[in-house]
Amino acid sequence: EKIEYLNSQWFASIEKANTAAYNSGKSLYITKNYTLTANTTLTANTYILKGGGFTKASTYTLNINGPFHAGLDTVFTGFNAGDVVFALDVIKEAFPQWWGAKGDDTVDCTVAINSAFAAVVRGQVVFVKGNYKTTETILVPKMITMKGVGNVAGIDPAVTSGSTIHG
Repeated sequence: EKIEYLNSQWFASIEKANTAAYNSGKSLYITKNYTLTANTTLTANTYILKGGGFTKASTYTLNINGPFHAGLDTVFTGFNAGDVVFALDVIKEAFPQWWGAKGDDTVDCTVAINSAFAAVVRGQVVFVKGNYKTTETILVPKMITMKGVGNVAGIDPAVTSGSTIHG
């Protein structure tokens, strides 16, 4: 039976796993959380499975230059806007959930939303059904659109505490 993927846990580091997957033409399955110990670039076709992801340490950044697939779980922990960047056309849509947004109208999603917008070079940021509390300005770059999924999509200004984005 031919294995079409490499599990990141089979390697000593995420960098070695990425290199092996890219050079072999296989997909990279990330099944655990990695704390960045250097600026990191992923070039392999990457799948983030439940429990997989990245935690920021120090000032390190993560560049994703190959295809990227993830569910709606938190993938990027402790990252700010601009710390995770996807290469042009690597993804068509990003989800604030990847940065920890909850959409429960309680958790402040400002950093998560701004991080999603900052990460995408061209495409859209998708808000699944929910109410996303924000307390500061949301920066939407050129070439990026916002898409709401659910019955209502829009931004309602709040009286004093910012806005709520409805997905």
